[in-house]
Amino acid sequence: MNPLASQLNETLQRENNHVYDMLSALGKSIYFPKEGILSQSAEAKAKAKKFNATIGIAIENGQPMHLK
Repeated sequence: MNPLASQLNETLQRENNHVYDMLSALGKSIYFPKEGILSQSAEAKAKAKKFNATIGIAIENGQPMHLK
């Protein structure tokens, strides 16, 4: 599990355990990056090898991707 998700879970358990208990496994594992879209874009630039669609548009060969 991502450290940010773990940190959020710990805070939620401490502050409102009833809400934490209602979360599914998926709900306990998801999180928003602390820095928002800028952090997401930087992470995608570093890790995305084939596609980076974090800015709201997927690019392939310098052109917007589309369904055929």
